[in-house]
Amino acid sequence: MEKRDLIGRRYTGLVDKIFSLYKHNFGLYFKITAIFFVIPIFVKEIVDMRWAFPALTAGFFGSYPTASPFSPSSEFPYTLLKIMVVYLCIGVVDTLVMALYAGPVITLTSYKAFGKDIPLWETFRIGRSKYYTLVIATIGYSLLILLILVTASCGTACVAAPVTIYAAVLCGLYMPAIVLEGAASRESIRRSVMLTRGMWWFAFRLLAGVAIIQAVLVLSAQLSFSALSRQLVAWNTDLEVFSTVFSATGLTLVLLFTRPLLFIAITLLFLEMKTRKEAYDLEMMIENF
Repeated sequence: MEKRDLIGRRYTGLVDKIFSLYKHNFGLYFKITAIFFVIPIFVKEIVDMRWAFPALTAGFFGSYPTASPFSPSSEFPYTLLKIMVVYLCIGVVDTLVMALYAGPVITLTSYKAFGKDIPLWETFRIGRSKYYTLVIATIGYSLLILLILVTASCGTACVAAPVTIYAAVLCGLYMPAIVLEGAASRESIRRSVMLTRGMWWFAFRLLAGVAIIQAVLVLSAQLSFSALSRQLVAWNTDLEVFSTVFSATGLTLVLLFTRPLLFIAITLLFLEMKTRKEAYDLEMMIENF
């Protein structure tokens, strides 16, 4: 079988590689994503449509009896606090599931990048063995980015966003470092910084491009399902619950379709950085994995 070496691959070539891998292994990626995310995503979409968005809309656009949603007699601040607590819990669950999901997807991508096969159960076994390190590293990464954001915000708002994006990209390859190299949580952040330094723009263009494609697809789906849901309710008010479930199901499927893309991009970018900066024999690394 012809070797698929990533050395010297141009930006467009790497983008093509991402979507080619996803296209040819769509069934495997969808199975892994559905196993981990079908329930969390569906529940979140139901919470969004049936409670959070209507409550926020009512609070900010005057459905509450008081003139100001933040006046002492308003119930909106308490509703807002409950929404924040619920989304904090959703964020914690999402972080735990994301760490469990990253291992199998990164493992599958690293094998398929060189045309090698791996049983699906083996990707789960490898992911499970890296789970606790991934959880600790993900929490550390999130807190680090939050700290940088808060610190940068103490200056000017126009500085906070660029500094946070710079740090997020610089440290963003920690997951492949853990899964493919067995790095510890703190060492994985250092590895990401070392590999990305000097090639930040390349990494940013790739990750931002994939993230924008994901965002456009998800936003288009949200607008489409939202419009269809409103039409169903306008046609028959008894279909309100059905329209909510229908929209949540459709959005869940779209999110399941698009979620693997960023993980594929991060994995291939990590392999690209290793070959460019360390001239590493990736074939041997996969063989010894």
